Amino acid sequence: IHTYICTMPDYGNPSYWDERYSARSNESFDWYQSYDMLKPYLKPLLSSNVDFEVLIPGCGNSSIGVEMFQDGYQNITCVDSSTVVVQQMQERYHNIESLEFIPANCCRLEFVPENCFDFILDKALLDSLLCGDSSFSKATDYIWEMYRILKPGKAFVVVSHGNPNTRLNLLNSTDRQWKVESVELSKPPLTGFTQDLNDTHYIYVCTKN
Repeated sequence: IHTYICTMPDYGNPSYWDERYSARSNESFDWYQSYDMLKPYLKPLLSSNVDFEVLIPGCGNSSIGVEMFQDGYQNITCVDSSTVVVQQMQERYHNIESLEFIPANCCRLEFVPENCFDFILDKALLDSLLCGDSSFSKATDYIWEMYRILKPGKAFVVVSHGNPNTRLNLLNSTDRQWKVESVELSKPPLTGFTQDLNDTHYIYVCTKN
């Protein structure tokens, strides 16, 4: 039996993030990998067509949304459960009309219709949901919600520190009609931090049939 639960801070609790973002109101931080590092893997899945809808769940204060906009992707929705960080990002990027920030629980996006998005990019949200209370249940609900709102033929991409032994069984389901592929990506060096023994991140590409 694979273990999914982590013993780190309660990253699955929105109040943890509200407190963290309140203390770091001017910060921009990208978990795991920068957009430049991910771009070669993401570009084949993206389109600069104005009707191409991108969702970034668990966006935090990452700059990846605005970097994608500057790279020619015009229709980007960023969602986070922390109302604090959403307000910060709305104020920071108020001049970019097609870059939207919405406060919401990504496990329950009732206001989003089925088959809505052409591309979904998760950078550490799934990992965060696997920390804290009811972690497996939250993660499963979240994956199902991303499956529901993803258009057929399009991709839900998860960037994770979890290796395939702990993520593929979670992402795969006989009831979900999608193909899951994984790619290894070297971790960037972190100045001032101790690097853990695992020097790899993983990209999981879930393509809906």
